[in-house]
Amino acid sequence: MSYKILLLSDIHLLAKADEFDPHYGLRLAFLRDIKDYKDSCGSIDAIFICGDIASTGKEQEYVNAKEFLSTICQKVNCPEHEIYTVPGNHDKDFGAANPHLRHLLHLGLAHEVPASHLRFQDLLTGDFDTIKLLYTPFENYHNFAFSYDSAEPLMSRCLLEDKPFYHPQSDQTFLEKKLTNINGFDIYLYGLNTAIASDWYDIDDSEGREHGHYLFLPNYRFCVEQENRVNIALMHHPLNCVKEGNIITEEFDSKFHVQIFGHLHQPSSRNNNSVHIFSGALQPPYSYGENQTQYFSVFNIIELDVMKNPGPSLKVSLKVEKYCPDKGFENYKPETKNYSVPLKDGHSNRWENDKNAPDKKQMDISSRKIIVKFLQSRNPKQYIKQLGNYDDNLSLPLNC
Repeated sequence: MSYKILLLSDIHLLAKADEFDPHYGLRLAFLRDIKDYKDSCGSIDAIFICGDIASTGKEQEYVNAKEFLSTICQKVNCPEHEIYTVPGNHDKDFGAANPHLRHLLHLGLAHEVPASHLRFQDLLTGDFDTIKLLYTPFENYHNFAFSYDSAEPLMSRCLLEDKPFYHPQSDQTFLEKKLTNINGFDIYLYGLNTAIASDWYDIDDSEGREHGHYLFLPNYRFCVEQENRVNIALMHHPLNCVKEGNIITEEFDSKFHVQIFGHLHQPSSRNNNSVHIFSGALQPPYSYGENQTQYFSVFNIIELDVMKNPGPSLKVSLKVEKYCPDKGFENYKPETKNYSVPLKDGHSNRWENDKNAPDKKQMDISSRKIIVKFLQSRNPKQYIKQLGNYDDNLSLPLNC
């Protein structure tokens, strides 16, 4: 059975009541359409949000986002613990403390000098206060993502501790989650933060490098298993916006079977032994002036399946659904496509006949479901205390 993903990007939710929101009619049409999809084609297994959930990174925008996502989950029968998200440039509060100092840091990380990721590592081990400054504008996004267990560990460390200390074995700069298993292949999601060095002066995608600075990805050389795995990368910015993007693209094409991007507001896809999906925008800006006609609202349905014959391969079916104000949503045929990517079988296990090997048992309920239910409960402190593990010297989120 295929694994169905509802893919959204660039929602740009406003801190407004529905009656004042120019995109409210669009959202009503979207909710009606995905309900019809569920009734006709079945439930959605997971929801991916490819950044720019908010418009300016303000708290109320994420309050609205949680309500919107809750309604989506009800419409498509998707549990909330199957929501996965990464931040975009609009998920930062650019005016957070010390913005001009932070801009200088961004320029330093994005400068045309090789191995900026090594300089970032030096900051991690030698000047963690500076790393914390880089993550400060993400506070409201983090609180939103944390409740879905979708915050990258390093971001949580920086924003939940007054005097954080880097833990190299646990404080990853990316999100890693096992989603499911299809025909013996584990499906893994990797959420990457391309917005760390984003500010008012980002590279202008339409004009070229000279009109802004590149963005920065802290670590792209981490190890990813390949055997009996399907690896998906989720990030906001296309890699041509990122420093050393051509090198990272080559690296990611060998690591990830599917790569998903947002930011561009225009849906497209391609396959080069790694499927690249550019999500488009659910709510692009309301007015574009001369460029108004080049943007339109879309959402995507991705179906994944693993085929065993003649050799293992990942089947990716992409449906792109376009909004027409006078008709509602309809299929966008130019970008509705099917792809196939080869997969690697696992090697034989030389210990498999060991009589002392423990039996494998599987829980009936996923640990992620328990985690998200706990994080969103009314009184998590009570549960922690009942376990006898509450530390009064730490904040509630850190105890969680």
